[in-house]
Amino acid sequence: MLERMAIKNFRVFRELNVEKLGSINLFTGQNNAGKTTLLEAMFLLSGAGNPEMAVNTNVLRGSDGNGVQPAAPLWKELFANLDVSKAITLTAMHRSLGELLLKVEPGPPQEVTSITPTNGNDNPPSATTNVPDERSLSFSFSRQGAQVTQGSIRLSGSDLEVSRPMVDVPFRATILVSRSGSAQEDARHLGRLRRKKRGDL
Repeated sequence: MLERMAIKNFRVFRELNVEKLGSINLFTGQNNAGKTTLLEAMFLLSGAGNPEMAVNTNVLRGSDGNGVQPAAPLWKELFANLDVSKAITLTAMHRSLGELLLKVEPGPPQEVTSITPTNGNDNPPSATTNVPDERSLSFSFSRQGAQVTQGSIRLSGSDLEVSRPMVDVPFRATILVSRSGSAQEDARHLGRLRRKKRGDL
């Protein structure tokens, strides 16, 4: 169980600290206050650096174009103020696992050369700068007392190239999206779990 969580540069949150999480928590707020974003941050952290979780968070919001693989600009929406120069960091304290940390940032910078046109000059001046590679994301996950794991995802044409870390999922997380099901089906599912004495899931 998560006892507290800190979020930096993720969607609407430049910085958010949530203290004293319990086994049941109630979050309230106006639309676009960040309730879903908080759940998505927990969901992303539960993947232990699985880069496909970044795609899954967009799928949860229905922003993937009806099943079409998301384009790189959608990944930009994960970053506060669409600023990919500041890494997303999700830190949490888990009751039995200790501290968990996930860092998400664009892939290695790419060199971009800009040329300034001038009249009558065969060799116009140019400048080379490094810019974040928005077509890829790099994931770094660490768990207290364990080795840091790395993962990445890259958009190549219309395909996604994924490198998953070989790590056990630290805790299970599921987001039940109200528009994708019914309360009756959710209740039946919970009943089946309780009959198997697994209602805590």
